[in-house]
Amino acid sequence: KVTEEYKELEETLSVGEKENQEHELGDLLFSLTSLTRHLNLDAESALRKANGRFNARFRYIEQNLLNNQEDLYETSPTRLEELWQEAKRALG
Repeated sequence: KVTEEYKELEETLSVGEKENQEHELGDLLFSLTSLTRHLNLDAESALRKANGRFNARFRYIEQNLLNNQEDLYETSPTRLEELWQEAKRALG
């Protein structure tokens, strides 16, 4: 069901209708939440942990840029991706 809902969301992205995109995104989120229930997992806990990982990785990038006297807003997307991957390796 998750794959089906994702494909439906993808279809709306090419059209650009925000209302339909919101509808399909809601269906996808609902399906993902339902999946966590079937896996005997807690969706809120999983999301909190994901947010924590994102925050730690972003802070890692910020600190790295600060240490190298680089400006976040002037850093290329390629460099940011390199740092993101480095943060994932370093922090998990």
